[in-house]
Amino acid sequence: MGTLDAVISSVRFASGNLQFAPLHEEDYVFVAHADLLQQKPMKGPQDAQQHTLIDAHPDLPLFRYLLETMAQAPLWTFGRTELVGTIAAIRLRVLQGVGVAVLPRYFVQDDLANGQLLELMPDMQLGRDRFRLIWAAKNPLRTEIAALADQLRQIALR
Repeated sequence: MGTLDAVISSVRFASGNLQFAPLHEEDYVFVAHADLLQQKPMKGPQDAQQHTLIDAHPDLPLFRYLLETMAQAPLWTFGRTELVGTIAAIRLRVLQGVGVAVLPRYFVQDDLANGQLLELMPDMQLGRDRFRLIWAAKNPLRTEIAALADQLRQIALR
């Protein structure tokens, strides 16, 4: 009692005490609100100074999905950085036209389809990640947790 049997996360880790099962791949996209881009185009790092980067934490975990795909990452100097903690808050701020962000495609696919958000640098394939079901290697329920992972893989991300 008082312990977790398993957790779902896309966090990267390295520990011999943990096991994991991959669940769903995550594709990422660099996005901005259509109205913001009409006022201030964003074609690449040279335009970053006039934009606010919205991300989750100070180490910019989502923007790294863009940086990691560039062979020689140019300097991106944004006019401002706003840290909001969650992808839901990032999406909201981007929909409000506050700035640009890297977000999971599944999370903004409807916004992209209806034209509220536009994909920046669409020819660039951003980094990928995956959701994982993670549990302690010695968990007595490890067989049941692995079976749960099989079931979770059948549920589409939304």
